[in-house]
Amino acid sequence: MTSSKDIFAGGGEMGELMRTQDWSATALGPVTGWSQSLLTSISIILNSPAPMSLLWGREYVLLYNDAYRPFLGTKHPQALGQPGLEVWAEVSQILEPMLQSVLDEESATWQSDRLLQIERQGHLQEEYFTFSYSPIRDESGGIGGIFCFVTETTERVLGERAQLAINVGQIGTWRYDPNTNLVELDARMRQIWGEPDNVVTMPLPIVMERIHPDDRAQVANAIDTALDPRSSGTYEIDYRIVWVDGTERWVSVNGQVQFQGEGEIRRPVGFLGIALDITDRKQVEEAFSQSESRFQTLVRNMPGMVYRYNPGDHCFTYVSSGCRDLLELEPETLLENPNSFWELIHPDDLQSLTDSVSTAVQHSLPWKWEGRVITPSGKLKWIQGNSRPEGTTCEKVWDGLLIDISERKFSEAEREQLLAREQAARAEAERVNRIKDEFLAVLSHELRSPLNPILGWAQLLQGRKLDEQTTQRGLETIERNAKLQTQMIEDLLDVSRILRGKLVLNPSPVNLVTVIQEAIETVRLAAEAKRVEIHTVFANDLERVSGDSVRLQQVVWNLLSNAIKFSSEGGQVEIRLERVGNYAQIQVKDTGKGINPAFLPHVFEYFRQEDAATTRQFGGLGIGLAIGRYLIELHGGTIHAESPGEGLGATFTVRIPLMMNPSESSQDTNSDISAIDLSGLRVLVVDDEADMRELAAFVLQQCKAEVKVAASAMEALTIFEQFNPNVLISDIGMPIIDGYMLMREVRRRSPQQGGQIPAIALTAYAGEVDQQKALSAGFQRHLAKPVQPKELIKAIVALLERRDKG
Repeated sequence: MTSSKDIFAGGGEMGELMRTQDWSATALGPVTGWSQSLLTSISIILNSPAPMSLLWGREYVLLYNDAYRPFLGTKHPQALGQPGLEVWAEVSQILEPMLQSVLDEESATWQSDRLLQIERQGHLQEEYFTFSYSPIRDESGGIGGIFCFVTETTERVLGERAQLAINVGQIGTWRYDPNTNLVELDARMRQIWGEPDNVVTMPLPIVMERIHPDDRAQVANAIDTALDPRSSGTYEIDYRIVWVDGTERWVSVNGQVQFQGEGEIRRPVGFLGIALDITDRKQVEEAFSQSESRFQTLVRNMPGMVYRYNPGDHCFTYVSSGCRDLLELEPETLLENPNSFWELIHPDDLQSLTDSVSTAVQHSLPWKWEGRVITPSGKLKWIQGNSRPEGTTCEKVWDGLLIDISERKFSEAEREQLLAREQAARAEAERVNRIKDEFLAVLSHELRSPLNPILGWAQLLQGRKLDEQTTQRGLETIERNAKLQTQMIEDLLDVSRILRGKLVLNPSPVNLVTVIQEAIETVRLAAEAKRVEIHTVFANDLERVSGDSVRLQQVVWNLLSNAIKFSSEGGQVEIRLERVGNYAQIQVKDTGKGINPAFLPHVFEYFRQEDAATTRQFGGLGIGLAIGRYLIELHGGTIHAESPGEGLGATFTVRIPLMMNPSESSQDTNSDISAIDLSGLRVLVVDDEADMRELAAFVLQQCKAEVKVAASAMEALTIFEQFNPNVLISDIGMPIIDGYMLMREVRRRSPQQGGQIPAIALTAYAGEVDQQKALSAGFQRHLAKPVQPKELIKAIVALLERRDKG
């Protein structure tokens, strides 16, 4: 009987291991039962110096020699006698088909430089192998096992591929010997260095001379650092070299020092590396750097913000420094938080921006938008954005420009306002011209009408052939028509005084009952002639008013005269006097012609009558009501007209402030001026009249307000910036820049710059049109000169209360 000692004779370490192995626990069974073909095969592999293995039986039981053992790594010795596909489980999907083909075809197969990911040290490693599988027949003639011859080719394959990479990449290799101080250069390295083919080695000092003088110290320092035994030996640097003919080239050099020994005896014994000519890359980088520099210079000099925006991610990927001037934001702020741009958009323009962006994104259209932003400092700016989507359908970017168009927009707005004012002025001039023509025609008629009876009766009286009764009637007619002419001339003079601001009142305590009764006496004959009844309703114990009794009688006379004039035969006129709050109210109501609703807003305008038919039928110049309104407003009162419609009569209502008794008046005046505390309030007063500035400042200072005065709009704008007032009081009729233009300039400013300041127009222009113009320009209140101090203070308080209520 052959013993296991004889079977596994020799074979080195693996022979010894096989002799001590308990084979009965394996798929092969006890050694005594092994076939001769198996024993022979084992003897062959154990005595071979080449890496060999056997895969025996259907389980591919693994048997191997000493040369094969390193392939297994930590899998040895447990792998001995185990199924081969389990041992090499990580590559079984590659090996099993090959083994099966050997069994099926009963012929050998092989692989050359096959890459396998095998586990040798507890982790997968990529290694290259050349191996073959050959069938081994047993005594029955069948395939008993598979013989494997294998060799690892990893080092050769990687070396060949490295060399190929060097050749393809035109990489030069070099080696420095610290002992000889010589540098060996391969053929490509000599080309890179500009050296002839016969120069294979160069002393290190000569190599250093080829390095650009400006880079030489840096290279020497890098070499010294790499050769230092305390370092890792890594060497990596880019620098310039100068060929013998003066040509400059850029090279990128990498290397690794080889050390020998450890600790204090550690020393460099070799220095290997590669070099690559990077001149072309450096030239591209330099060109790019110059291009980038030119681009940045261009961007810095551009009036606006250049940007790149990614609509898919809703973020900026580039923002120029122009955003500091345009938006008062740092570029980093926009890059890190794109919402910071959207937060600046004026609320009224946000939807238009969103819609424009959405449309451009959906249809890949160029984007253009104009809108307002409010900067962090509160400035209101108009900006224009332009961009064109670039890139693929999936990934588009917007390269664009934002610019400040505030000056253009403000100029456009100013032009539109100027155009609107010019058109309004032209329309007004045409209307006034038309009214003037109509007025001159009416004036001619109204002046000629009384002259006709005056001249006619004068000629008759000159003949002295009339009886006493006829003579008396002629004289009365002449007197009546002369008085009518005188009244018309007085009305015209009143209009002239009003337009020049020269109409003055002679105020005194006035009993309105007396005023009304005297006015009634003046029109009584006219009322009796048309059988018009005049009814009066007077309140008892009504306080007096402070006013000009002559002018108040003029107003009442005009209202009564119109009521009688426009009443039909047998009509009725009611005049009522009563107290309403702190006002005396006079109402004149008639049953006459009435007023067309379309004409009601114009009834108090100068030289306005409803139509030519009215003028022909009723006469008059159309100025009485306009004069009346001005006189009532001078008294601090109001007048307005109502009419249900034509043929339904009209009602005119006048309200005039009542006088308080002397003690109340003194107390109230003192309380109005001294009790109202305006401490902390900053008021800017603008008026070209020094007396008016002084009076307004004194009144406001009595209420503890802080006051600054300006004699012109230009001076006011300068003070406005420094003083930051809470209230603006301005005259309208100032030279060069009037109050309207000043107010529009202020309203253009942002709220933080005072653009919403409460403002009062204090002016001698007291008409309804003037009031509307003041409000349209941006004033909130319109006070007519002369104004009582307490009325000015009350107007300021009312404006502040309205502002505080929002």
